Amino acid sequence: MEIEKKINIFHILPVFLLAAFIKSEYIFLFFSFALIVYFIYNKSAFYIDNPFNYFFIWLSISSFFSINSVESFYVSWRFFVYIVIFSIIYEKPQSYKSAILKMIIFISGFLMLLIFYNFFFMGSVKGYEILGKNKNYSASLFSICAIYFYHSFLNKEELWPKILNLLAFSAFFFSIILLNSRGSFLALFFLMTITSYIYLKKKYFKIYLGVFLLLFVSLLYFYDPFKISEPNSYMRPYIWLSSLKAILNYPLTGIGPGFFEYAFSKFKFAYFDGASFYNHTTVHAHSEILNIAVESGILGVFLFIYSLYKTLLVDMDFKNIFSLMALSLLIQSLFDLIFYSSFMWIIFFSLLALSKHREDFKEKLKPKSSALISISLIVLMLIPKFLKNYNLEFCDMKAIDNELISDNSARKTALSDIYINFYPKDIRFYYTCAYYYHLTGNDDIAKKYLLKLLFIEPYNKEALKLLYDINRVRENFSEP
Repeated sequence: MEIEKKINIFHILPVFLLAAFIKSEYIFLFFSFALIVYFIYNKSAFYIDNPFNYFFIWLSISSFFSINSVESFYVSWRFFVYIVIFSIIYEKPQSYKSAILKMIIFISGFLMLLIFYNFFFMGSVKGYEILGKNKNYSASLFSICAIYFYHSFLNKEELWPKILNLLAFSAFFFSIILLNSRGSFLALFFLMTITSYIYLKKKYFKIYLGVFLLLFVSLLYFYDPFKISEPNSYMRPYIWLSSLKAILNYPLTGIGPGFFEYAFSKFKFAYFDGASFYNHTTVHAHSEILNIAVESGILGVFLFIYSLYKTLLVDMDFKNIFSLMALSLLIQSLFDLIFYSSFMWIIFFSLLALSKHREDFKEKLKPKSSALISISLIVLMLIPKFLKNYNLEFCDMKAIDNELISDNSARKTALSDIYINFYPKDIRFYYTCAYYYHLTGNDDIAKKYLLKLLFIEPYNKEALKLLYDINRVRENFSEP
């Protein structure tokens, strides 16, 4: 039939990216059905021996032991969508290579120009919020684009293409400096070193190492890319320690997919809870390996690592740019929060599928049992999801008592008030106090903290917004 030739993953993939941009779970759900229908229609995808199917099956099993099984099923099902995208692209990578690469460069280039505009004309590093409040999402895209153009620079023979690729690399590298993402720096420098070792002659590689060390030391001295001087740079080790504590308490099945925030609230150390900073919460372990281990147990993280080994690391071709780009995202995910976004998962699995050479795809006699089991689990999991009116927003999924939240808010405010004396320029403490007093109706006290905050950072958006709300409430009450 001619209709099979007309169906292409790019008819629906941009919709998933759009859903990730606007963070609409409902759009993601609706078009995920379309993707699964295509997956079933495109029967050859069933014949791919995809090790991620086994990881998904374990995610589904661990969801039964979650503190909220229905919501954990939803997180697991969303991961299945990424596996479907992987299977479809993996079947015919030559059909998608150029389009996916152009899509990544276009999105990254748009974000880069937006950040440049804000930096040079507005005096602030803004624009990355399109992908989410975490700047590591944009920085990770800049990093994979930088390694792509550096790889192209080393492979081009003519002078003019070399210059163009070097300019593009420099632009994305400067964007990473502006965003100051530690994981992006580490991944880029590591892969640049490997690429240079492969393509450069020995004497030129020594020159590269010299320039690299000079640049690295200069960045450490002048720009502090690892944020050693910032007090909150030491938060991440405490998040990792709390994650290890959660793993020890839920070693087999984990706390449940999608519930790291609850695990962190339960197992965070008292030292991190206030003695150094203030009462803190986080939705992710800032390391994908630890996050999966907390949510789905040791077996879950083993299956995830095994899947990565089979699809990316075994017989890895370091001359394949898609392998380098996928490895870059993987390295960054070990130290930063980049895979909390559906958008980044889609990009990663697309690159993962393109990292292996598949000239011909031959169908086997029968479909893989793992794919059939995965489809069956999807049907079983979606029934309770739509029979019950569950809210899809994570903030409504917290299994924490209202009383505990109230106690934490008061304690956080008290600790913030104390640590203003130790960290007088840390605006978080002022805002925490101001927000708490505003909620409790003490706007006069809240305003004092806001004015102190604005003296330190005059254009802080959140503080100005809260101050505007306080003044507006006063004006409404003062009207006759």
